[in-house]
Amino acid sequence: MLYAIVGLTAAMLGAAPVQDTTVTVRGVIAVSGDSAAGSMHAVVVLAEPFIVAGKQIWVLSLTGDVAHWRDWDSRYVEATGELGAETPEGHPFTPARVRDVEPTGAATREVVSLSHHANVSLAVVPRHYSATASGPPTNGITPILFYKINVSGQTDIEIQLPTQDLICFSVGSPGARDPAWRDAWRVSQKGSPFAIRIGPVFRAFIPVPAEIVSRPGDYEVQASVCGNPEYRVSTTLHVATP
Repeated sequence: MLYAIVGLTAAMLGAAPVQDTTVTVRGVIAVSGDSAAGSMHAVVVLAEPFIVAGKQIWVLSLTGDVAHWRDWDSRYVEATGELGAETPEGHPFTPARVRDVEPTGAATREVVSLSHHANVSLAVVPRHYSATASGPPTNGITPILFYKINVSGQTDIEIQLPTQDLICFSVGSPGARDPAWRDAWRVSQKGSPFAIRIGPVFRAFIPVPAEIVSRPGDYEVQASVCGNPEYRVSTTLHVATP
């Protein structure tokens, strides 16, 4: 699913044009591909777009050794660096500074036990954009659901799972009672049942298919450790009328 993220741009209006090749952006870093086949890619999916040559840009291709970006995979960051000229692969971005930051507008909750304290958050990146009257759904934007658990205390959190599904996500259409889409972030290990340890920081993200969030309205977004409702967090994705 991560391949759907790579190279996305959108020709929308309303963001401030970029006046300099040095830019500061916020968003989620995503690394995908097959290292053995030499087809690895690293991008940053932006929380807010900017305009370059009349195009509104939502995704930047990260330059340099992709192995370096593996350490930043699935992290919400602020990055400052040089924006290169557009290529067939997108807009290359060479960050000079990268740091972890908290997503703007993230929904949070606390989970407390005798042995640990967890702060759970859920953000949608981007959390608002305009629908299209014609053309591709969402103008080619693929929203990402970003789920994070910060654990403090004497021990990590240990979760028992019957399947590989670890973080369950859902998106409800405007006015609908039941979710229109469900998916899960899955662990890679084999066997069953699973004993998963979470801490001190756990991050997971998943892209939402464009056709699920193409109509104007407010979409209810939820995420939780599967089968553990005390870790459930809800937020909203707003899609404006074109």
